[in-house]
Amino acid sequence: MRIYMDVCCLNRPFDDCNNDRISIESDAILKIIYRCQEEAWRLLGSDAIDLEISRTSDPDKKRKVLILYSIASTKLAFNDDIESLSQSFQLYG
Repeated sequence: MRIYMDVCCLNRPFDDCNNDRISIESDAILKIIYRCQEEAWRLLGSDAIDLEISRTSDPDKKRKVLILYSIASTKLAFNDDIESLSQSFQLYG
């Protein structure tokens, strides 16, 4: 199975887990990451994720997110098809 998580997902385990919802979401993300580490699933990366992580202002959080993201086995490259799809979503969003 291939898994694509946006940067919000990758950041979730490092948010304040005192809130029940955040704690449950964090656990779910970490379980998905574990499955990807065990190679049962594959975490996908992308140019968009690279760019968004690079803009993270907190250096400690950025370092932690990069550690999680380092297991991404395949990188989806930005291309004209993705650009067209993105523009169509913006028209209806």
